[in-house]
Amino acid sequence: MVWRMMCMAGLIWCLLPSGAVAGEAPAERIDAYIGNVLQVFQEADSCTGDCDPKSELRKRLSGLSNEIFDFRIMSMMSLGRHWKNLSGPQQDTFVDLYRQLLEANYFEKILEHLKKIQKYSKDKVEILDETLFSSRKAEVESVIRHDGKKIPVDYRLVLQDEQWKIYDVLVEGVSLIANYRKQFDEILFEKSPEEMLEALREKVENDPSSLEPEEFLESEDKVSNS
Repeated sequence: MVWRMMCMAGLIWCLLPSGAVAGEAPAERIDAYIGNVLQVFQEADSCTGDCDPKSELRKRLSGLSNEIFDFRIMSMMSLGRHWKNLSGPQQDTFVDLYRQLLEANYFEKILEHLKKIQKYSKDKVEILDETLFSSRKAEVESVIRHDGKKIPVDYRLVLQDEQWKIYDVLVEGVSLIANYRKQFDEILFEKSPEEMLEALREKVENDPSSLEPEEFLESEDKVSNS
């Protein structure tokens, strides 16, 4: 279930808008980026000369992800009650490392399934409903048709600076944020915030492709038991 969620979230992670339009409704925001990302994938093999297709794709997706994901809110929710135990500078460091963690994880998933993803068309993604919980929070329900099945994907958004930004994605009812929060909660049960940040920093610098939550937790156990 987690593996499937990671793969689907990899696809979702990269279904990003080329730009936001002020005043867009949440569902319009989600619907708009679907068409734009398909173009990004279709152009993935188009760079020539000294251009590295993978590097160019990652650069574009990284830039786009910063437009629609609110990494600070995602960081706060992923740490939960532990967030307040970090100092201001530690919080800023965590937000940056967490962004790199997410990008590394899901870019690897995208590369693994790039050929399949490039065959996706907009009719494989359907926006079902939009729910406004308040003037600043909303959820957009959708389904992705994949391998003959309909996979429910829900986006939770918050209104920041007149733009709707994603702070959580649920694949088949499983929350991306809740998955990470469980892992960080277990890590911080035994480690100080600074020790957690140092371990995360080392992973980002040395082996970002292995930064799935379970693997991070397992590697920490091995170190603590050695």
